[in-house]
Amino acid sequence: MNSWDAAAQRARREEWFRLYRAALGGAVGADGSWHGRDAPMGFREKVWHCFPLLSGERADVQLANGILRALRPPPCHFTPMSFLQLLLSHGERLAEDVQDSMREYVRSSLAPAADGRIHFSMYNDNFAAMACFTLLIGGRMFGDGEARRAGLGKLSDLEDLLRRRGTVMEYGSPTYTPIHAHVLADLANRETDP
Repeated sequence: MNSWDAAAQRARREEWFRLYRAALGGAVGADGSWHGRDAPMGFREKVWHCFPLLSGERADVQLANGILRALRPPPCHFTPMSFLQLLLSHGERLAEDVQDSMREYVRSSLAPAADGRIHFSMYNDNFAAMACFTLLIGGRMFGDGEARRAGLGKLSDLEDLLRRRGTVMEYGSPTYTPIHAHVLADLANRETDP
């Protein structure tokens, strides 16, 4: 098993992003239109498409800004977290109007993320993990103490679940286990409150 230090991980990610841009960079137009050969990307996938673009050259960055500007995402469990990740990782490469739109979307997602029906003992516990990320990181970004308290409460519920069961609900899913692990790892890397 390989162990990758932080610099090697960044280099590996940038290489993957370069290959992705070469193969799929133009699959989505600056107006959000689909130009790929397979089934069209949904709005979530178009947001994810912008991660490698924002790590690229000026034209790639302009394309990502166009895509993000054109998107009108509906309420979603995934997009607030993705927007926060883009704002934190690539904020300097995002146009001001794009940043404003993304921030407003995240801000409007805080109350729904705090809903008690989104919890770690539900079947789709990756939703609770993303809600924790959105509440804690978004709450810090906007100075929203209520959102932060709700996020901490959900994390406390996760701790309780792990003490009782030893694992999360979706532990056996080849798709959602990595999503869940990625969300919690990114939260651990970005959260400043011990």
